[in-house]
Amino acid sequence: MEDTVKQDLNALIKKYDAFIANTLKPSLKKELDERDLIFNHISEYQKLKVQIDTIKDNDLQELKTMVDLGSQFFVQAHIPDTKYIYVNVGFGFHVQFTLKEALAFIQKKEAQLQKLADKHTEEADKIRAHIKMKPFEAVMDYGNKKIEPVVNIIEPYFESFNNEMQPILQRPIDWILFVYFVTHIPITIFFDLQCLYPQWLIPQFLIQLNGSYLQLTSDPFMNTSNNIYWFKSFALCEAFIQLPFFFIACHGLLKNKSWIRLPLAIYGAHVMTTVIPCLAEIVFNQEIYGLSNIQRNIIFFLYFPYFLIPFVGLVDSSIRITKRLGYIDKQLALKKDT
Repeated sequence: MEDTVKQDLNALIKKYDAFIANTLKPSLKKELDERDLIFNHISEYQKLKVQIDTIKDNDLQELKTMVDLGSQFFVQAHIPDTKYIYVNVGFGFHVQFTLKEALAFIQKKEAQLQKLADKHTEEADKIRAHIKMKPFEAVMDYGNKKIEPVVNIIEPYFESFNNEMQPILQRPIDWILFVYFVTHIPITIFFDLQCLYPQWLIPQFLIQLNGSYLQLTSDPFMNTSNNIYWFKSFALCEAFIQLPFFFIACHGLLKNKSWIRLPLAIYGAHVMTTVIPCLAEIVFNQEIYGLSNIQRNIIFFLYFPYFLIPFVGLVDSSIRITKRLGYIDKQLALKKDT
């Protein structure tokens, strides 16, 4: 029994070591490298500031300096007029400034870069704290008990903790859902809810834009003169239920919060059941609205993503929730047995 406990304990230690070596330490190195790069930029701006101060303090009208042509090969350059200076403002763009304007820009740029450096320092400190955690305290508390329940308790959190360390761009499904919700906010406010607004409240350019869309598609749902009351009921749900949730979903997906999964599943089921009647109306009642085949196809392909993406969110969230509930049931059974 003692040998089995030691083997399981060694396996648990190896898992922690692998997690630290493969996830935490590379993340720490990345944060420190990005911070050092920012410090280099700050240093360059500080050197430029010193040069500008020298020109101003000595009232230099012209200047001789050494220019690096590459590979540490310097040549002497003559600057006939020091009234203006070109400063690299980022992304390969150089802007002509007066000396006073350049100093003002450098001051703001240094403050901005320092904030970015502080952010990377904060993230690096968090990662160091995770590395220094003592993951074996839970094992020591159960020193005289079976080691297997401890392994089962700790192991499922490796993947979830690793996911929380990942930015949203490394979570493709969450990234798609995030873009969907971000873009859906203005679409809902300015277009989908026009059928509920009084005419005097809608800006003229939105009326014209909606008119251009109707000329192309003859979309019966976007035509405010059509009194399709069941669609208006869907619009009310979108205004008072979906729209507030869009902001919550953006935050939850960006921060990869576990609590967002159940609301996402509910939202996906709700939206799918509202989009399906719209698609069915377009496909099977095209004669009622006088739609051509081209118009019907355009409307169908415009509406279909609003069925597909919530469906993907529903499936993904359901899988995550099912796994978590299965894990909880397993732990309750283990606790009952012990």
